[in-house]
Amino acid sequence: GHRRSAMRQGNVQRAILVDFAGTLFLPLDGTQWAMAASDTARVDLTAHESTDLAALLDSRFHHVRDPGRDLSPAAHRQSMLPVLESLVAGKALARSLYDLQFKAEFWHLRNGARDLLRGARKRGLRVIVVSNVPWDIRPLFTQAGLRDQIHGFALSFEVGSEKPDKLIFEHAIDLAGCAPSEAVLVGDDPVT
Repeated sequence: GHRRSAMRQGNVQRAILVDFAGTLFLPLDGTQWAMAASDTARVDLTAHESTDLAALLDSRFHHVRDPGRDLSPAAHRQSMLPVLESLVAGKALARSLYDLQFKAEFWHLRNGARDLLRGARKRGLRVIVVSNVPWDIRPLFTQAGLRDQIHGFALSFEVGSEKPDKLIFEHAIDLAGCAPSEAVLVGDDPVT
């Protein structure tokens, strides 16, 4: 009987580990990002420059992988600001593009995110947000009225480990208070 009950227990889902960017929240698209940054930096872009920049932001920026960059704000800035500076002419515009990523208006709740969290709550699942981020995203959840639905945050800059490293997941499992076999991962990227 002992082995069977352990197996049955292992099949019980107790928690979901959910990614932040791309899964629960989406960033501005390239067009919106370019417009917002040029307004903030007071840089006039022609329609053509704006379209080109938007395409570069959409195709190149979000796909940059640089292990270690989300372990601290300084590491992130050192890694990603030069990428933006390589995409645009002026440093002011690059800085504006960079800084916008950390503002609440840069992020919006993805369609279905509330339903996912509501469904988890109905099933009595603990929800842990696991994310490679260099800053505290908790205020975004508070602002969206979702903070009370999240049981814990495993954030790379706080944990000192980035997905797909085992350590950040172990931390998330500890926060969930369950066995790894009792948690399911919900994300948008097979690597991270």
